[in-house]
Amino acid sequence: MITANNIEDQVLARHWFPVCPVDQLDSAKPLGTTVFDKAIVVWRSSEKLVAWQDRCAHRGAKLSLGKICNERLRCPYHGWEYGAQGVCELIPADPNGHIPDRAKALETYKAAEHAGLVWINLSNDPAELPAPPEFEDENYGVLAVGPFEIHSSALRLCENFLDVSHIPFVHDGLLGNSSCAEVPEYHVDLTEQGIFTPNIVTYLPDQGNIDKMIRSEFTYGILSPSAVYTARNESGSDVPTQRKSLMLAVRPVTETSCCAYFSLAWHGTRDKQRLAQIIEFDIEILMQDKPVVESQEPKCLPLDTKSEIQLKSDVLTSAYRRYLKKIGVTYGAL
Repeated sequence: MITANNIEDQVLARHWFPVCPVDQLDSAKPLGTTVFDKAIVVWRSSEKLVAWQDRCAHRGAKLSLGKICNERLRCPYHGWEYGAQGVCELIPADPNGHIPDRAKALETYKAAEHAGLVWINLSNDPAELPAPPEFEDENYGVLAVGPFEIHSSALRLCENFLDVSHIPFVHDGLLGNSSCAEVPEYHVDLTEQGIFTPNIVTYLPDQGNIDKMIRSEFTYGILSPSAVYTARNESGSDVPTQRKSLMLAVRPVTETSCCAYFSLAWHGTRDKQRLAQIIEFDIEILMQDKPVVESQEPKCLPLDTKSEIQLKSDVLTSAYRRYLKKIGVTYGAL
């Protein structure tokens, strides 16, 4: 396998990045995407998911503008056809001639399906896919959506997701209440699966009765540098106990722009229409976050916790910055 050795941040490159929901990958059309400023094409053969550098070896045209036919990816420019292993198998202009050894994908990458998303990995030494247990539990229905373009660092967006104290103000009346802004003390646990804060208690507005508050317990988790998640139990006299897990997975497009995806795991139903209704709420929350996150300066995330003011309510976001600094992430960071 040829990998992106020219990527400066080899630490971040070890991790997996989402490129689309599984059901958006067309069996007849390749998908063009960008990670770390690199153009990549993703397509599905009967053998496997395929991800390559998005450039034909002949004259450099984007393969993502082509189409899939006869289990091959056809270049839109001269019709060269590449098999799933990345080797050119047909040159229409010279169908009986020798195919040059160099007629193959210029870089090839790993690709996988997980939690309703298609992921790619640019490293020879890949980390594990982010794997909250709910997404492997048959009692949960899973639905993924995206992309949502955000003009800020992927790390900024992930930190925003982990920031508990912004909820009463950015999401006042929807996910929080500005009159109940105090964040109780909580602790951060380091586990083999990631960094977690269990049982953060807060009170959320009841969407059916704005004068009523629902006691909720949240668990927040850092699964990888660009994948974070929250799980919520809700209880109340009129509200049945529910279990919802939401993973935010972010693909860095450039250092200061990214694409976000949600993967929802909801206990008790696999009905796609119902799951789509549920995840609309989370999309609305993201759209409230978007202008605020895009307004933050600098666009890249400062990893020195002394560079900005830190409070006790910032325990998790401070832990996220320390984690990124410890493992050596540099892309999208200061």
